[in-house]
Amino acid sequence: VDSRLHSLLALLVPERFNSISDEIIAWVNDAEEEKNSRTITLTVRCIIDRTIEDETSTELCARLCRKMLDDISPNIEDYSIINSEGKPYSGRMLFRKHLLNYCQGALNGQDPEDTVGTRAVDLEKKRRGLATLPLIAQLFRYGMLTERIMHETIKRLLVLPITEPACIVGLCKIFLTAGRELDHPKARRHIDVYFERMKGIVQSGDLDDETASMLKSVIALREKGWV
Repeated sequence: VDSRLHSLLALLVPERFNSISDEIIAWVNDAEEEKNSRTITLTVRCIIDRTIEDETSTELCARLCRKMLDDISPNIEDYSIINSEGKPYSGRMLFRKHLLNYCQGALNGQDPEDTVGTRAVDLEKKRRGLATLPLIAQLFRYGMLTERIMHETIKRLLVLPITEPACIVGLCKIFLTAGRELDHPKARRHIDVYFERMKGIVQSGDLDDETASMLKSVIALREKGWV
């Protein structure tokens, strides 16, 4: 793990966003000669780790990803990933592919760099997957993840039985972050179904008081028009 990248991410605060993000992108763009995804993979993993360790940094890290998508060098290529035209993925498409794959892998309880299958490791993967949900919601808001992915994620969290507090908290964080953007007329029928299910979970009495209160707050927020 490159200490330079960790140091830069640790310095990423609102007041220094422009200068530090420029340095991070320049560091990534210096890897044009690699012809693989090592630096991009490392960067994606470190950004996600930062949001898991410090959830208050999530919006800032999503902004960084958006800026990186726009400013990454098109000369960065990975010859092991070929598109439909027989050419290697490069630049923004390569970065977006790795970011999307990592987020989806985390939600599925998969770590691309970990093949150990013990129960303790599986539980840690699940924890990390749920911890990525705030970032996933912010990436959607910044136009980096599709609405389809968001609906798939929400449906996965609403699969029976759902009494696990961490799942409910993750679901709430998605709606607290991106509820207004998701709840538009064309998608309203789907959102209605989600919230009916959420109301049923509250009424079941299976949740602890703190988690139930959070879920009730999100339901009330929608009823107030996300204001």
